[in-house]
Amino acid sequence: MSEVDYNLENWEKCTCNTCPVQENSECVKDKRAKVSKLMPKINENKTMPNPDMIPDLYCATGKAPCKDIDTKEMCQCNKCPLWKEYDLPYGEPLGYFCSDGAAK
Repeated sequence: MSEVDYNLENWEKCTCNTCPVQENSECVKDKRAKVSKLMPKINENKTMPNPDMIPDLYCATGKAPCKDIDTKEMCQCNKCPLWKEYDLPYGEPLGYFCSDGAAK
């Protein structure tokens, strides 16, 4: 198990558009809309935005910047390619990186 890298490649693998934890979050919707407008610049420069700007990749960034997510809903991190790639089933915390912090 290794620390998940905060980079464009992992972000592209991670983005979960149907995450039940995020589904009703206005904050997530707002951040996704803002990042969508920035995507051409992000892709051109190959640089990641500040972690507070994106509502994804919690295993690398830690707790969610959006406080209106619903952590009572089922986390789907185990369906992400990073789950296997970084051996996340064997690290801590086990899922719910959005509320429990980055993978270690």
